[in-house]
Amino acid sequence: AGTSANVRELEDLTMGNAQYTSDVQCVVALYGIMDIGKLERQHAEYGVDPNEACSNDRSMGGMLLGKAPCKVPELVRFANPETYITAKAPPFFLQHGLADTVVPFQQSILFADKLEQAIGTEKVTLELCPGINHAESFFRTPENTEKIFAFLDQHLKQ
Repeated sequence: AGTSANVRELEDLTMGNAQYTSDVQCVVALYGIMDIGKLERQHAEYGVDPNEACSNDRSMGGMLLGKAPCKVPELVRFANPETYITAKAPPFFLQHGLADTVVPFQQSILFADKLEQAIGTEKVTLELCPGINHAESFFRTPENTEKIFAFLDQHLKQ
């Protein structure tokens, strides 16, 4: 949703409230999958069991796309948020644990790089968290929640 504003193929005005835009003003993305097609390779590169993330129909990507991501590259491209990055993308706050064994932290790094190229470094915050695994309680601590709320306040209370 954060990068797909005005993409007709992803907009269904018969659902929800067609009188309101689906554009978002800012995005908080914690340990997210940004490129399904790279999961298996990135896991293998960093010594994590790749779990056939690209070649298995029952992988996370396979369940999302209906077939293993390696078998449907056109759907991978369609599903990847980076496909839709433009200069009109909203500000992003990304966090990822460097010990994530579910979603490689490289997903957030590469995505942040592409966002920065399109919207500028001042609109992209990337925090890499040493020693933190996927969805750990760290992300829900009062200190971290306060950081997220500060980002939201900055962009939503204008």
